Amino acid sequence: MSDSLPVPSKAQATKRTARANFLTTFAAPRPRRWLIAALVPVNRVLCLGGIPGLRRLPLLGRVPGIRGLADVVRMDLPPDAKARLKSGVNGQTAAFVVPNHPEFFTDWMLDKELCTRVAPMTSNWATHAVVNGMGRTMQRFWLANNLIAQIPGSNGQAGKDYSVCWAAQGHAVLLHPEGQVGWHNDYVGPLFPGVVEMALATVQQLAEENVRREVFIAPVVWKLKFVRDEAARLIREMSYVEAALGLRVDQRFGLGERLHEAYATLLQRDATKWHASISLSEPYWRAQARLLEKLAAHLNQLVVGLGGALPEPPAQMPGKQETQWEQASQAYRVQLAHADRLLRSLDDAETDAARLLRELIGDMRRILRVRPEMYPRATLTQEQIAENIKRLRNDYCFGSLRDNVNRFIPRPAGSRIAYVRVPQPLNITQAAQTAQQSPAIVEELLAQLRERMQQALDGINDELHARGAFIEYPNPFVS
Repeated sequence: MSDSLPVPSKAQATKRTARANFLTTFAAPRPRRWLIAALVPVNRVLCLGGIPGLRRLPLLGRVPGIRGLADVVRMDLPPDAKARLKSGVNGQTAAFVVPNHPEFFTDWMLDKELCTRVAPMTSNWATHAVVNGMGRTMQRFWLANNLIAQIPGSNGQAGKDYSVCWAAQGHAVLLHPEGQVGWHNDYVGPLFPGVVEMALATVQQLAEENVRREVFIAPVVWKLKFVRDEAARLIREMSYVEAALGLRVDQRFGLGERLHEAYATLLQRDATKWHASISLSEPYWRAQARLLEKLAAHLNQLVVGLGGALPEPPAQMPGKQETQWEQASQAYRVQLAHADRLLRSLDDAETDAARLLRELIGDMRRILRVRPEMYPRATLTQEQIAENIKRLRNDYCFGSLRDNVNRFIPRPAGSRIAYVRVPQPLNITQAAQTAQQSPAIVEELLAQLRERMQQALDGINDELHARGAFIEYPNPFVS
């Protein structure tokens, strides 16, 4: 009997290649107004709020469809916020709607409900794994729902071109400028430049076509707040995560302390894996920063060994006094993106060195997903505890059907209200007039956009704190 590995047949190899090509090939949306309208009540009942009355009944109220999958029982959208959104998104403008991105699944459900109220034919960006990854039948369904597949690499330009054309016709395009879900309700992460670049391209296209239509970027932020005390359910879910990850945590600890112990233990495991030495006797954020410094040095060694070189850290963002930690994390993100591009350029990305680099990139990005600027207060709210538990499950818990389902449809601990606010939209047509004099126009507009979003999010939290609406715990991360 031969000890050699089985060689895939030509038919198998062709099939895998065809699937890979299908997954990364852009197909233009073919929106069907009737289908989009028909799905509105489905989203409101099955995905968001459930069935009023029945959803409050014991046991029955836990059944999906009776209780909404995202369990958002109300969207708090003040009239002035809705009017502000419609000032930039109204059929007479070319509009790009950009919400914050704190939670998976709930994001699209809230986005669709918001668009239903303002611009039902909005085209929504989604990962190519959703639009193309479920087969041709589901692809046709998603394209009829006006989804734009975000294709990685250079193939993604087709989606940007479609977005520019769709917006130029007077429709809206919605995308999340933070990129992937961050599981942070109170913090707007660094923004990717794509939305500003597409908006500027739309200004240029309208000028070339001699069409008088102003282009806006309309920021939106939402904050989820539990309706009632959900401590008991959060404790059960935290206990599940601890058991799944083999964490030995004193069950007498409060939720904040248990969360801190979980992150500290997992950080130590990462340090041991990469042969780095850290001390957990110092504050968590300092230990995390020390580990990232050592991992970044290892990243550089691997990149150089593969024939590449990491770029210099980026300059400070315009108009913002960044903390030392924020500057460092920005530098890491740039270097990780560069390492990703190096991997894609390799003739053989399955060598031991390439696999090690890919694994290190994933670990560094996972560690960077929880950062000190997200939780600066002396207390953690129950909602912040909940988002951290979900982040831990998403980033560390793999293998079981229960965790796989939770990754795609993360059921919340209890019913929530979505507080939605709309900062003043950015008029990109006016801003583009200064583009010739300001080479940094994209960075400047991104900084304005992020500042407006964070201020609006802070406003929601200030309002809720003033009302004493939060249940809070001591924050061991700042001690």
